[in-house]
Amino acid sequence: ETAGTIRLIGMNTPETVGPAQRQGAPAQCFGQEASAATKGLLPVGSSVRLESDVEERDKYGRRLAYVFREPDDTFINGVLVQNGFARARSYKPNT
Repeated sequence: ETAGTIRLIGMNTPETVGPAQRQGAPAQCFGQEASAATKGLLPVGSSVRLESDVEERDKYGRRLAYVFREPDDTFINGVLVQNGFARARSYKPNT
């Protein structure tokens, strides 16, 4: 099954494709690096396990999840924070 696009929860990364960027603004500082790190950790076709929190989707309809790469069970959200590509952040009601 294909998971499609997932919004990783418990963290925040610089915007590269947000509303401002769609209107012509440049990517936020270090956004391209954060995006490249995520793609490096999860190349197209990667197998993952998703864990939801309180809400399964945000107000924009995006799927929200903690992402674990299989088969090594690497916690992608945590790796991005640990390596400085994201900042830990909760958005209520999710933790």
